[in-house]
Amino acid sequence: KSDVAGASVWGCRPPLTLTAAPRFWPGTVVQVSGVTSHPFLNGMTGTVVSQIEMGRWLVSVGDQQFALAEDKLLLPGPPGASAGFVPAAPGPGPGDAAAAAAAAA
Repeated sequence: KSDVAGASVWGCRPPLTLTAAPRFWPGTVVQVSGVTSHPFLNGMTGTVVSQIEMGRWLVSVGDQQFALAEDKLLLPGPPGASAGFVPAAPGPGPGDAAAAAAAAA
């Protein structure tokens, strides 16, 4: 047991606190870019399945799934934009329903 404030008590750890909101949701369509371990994925479109850990996502590409770093995933640009897919900007997490509804409007 520890008497220090915030330290573990009887080996228990404090709950995990995420420092940034996720930028993707399951079902988000993404384009893969900059992957060196599986270069054949670059330029392919996939669908986010789930978040594996902070900054890493399970993405379904075709009939396979890959664990990819967030910075290797591009989001579709705004409708009519010539840029196609763009890097994900920091934004609200999946729990921010009001921001998600506003973004969809």
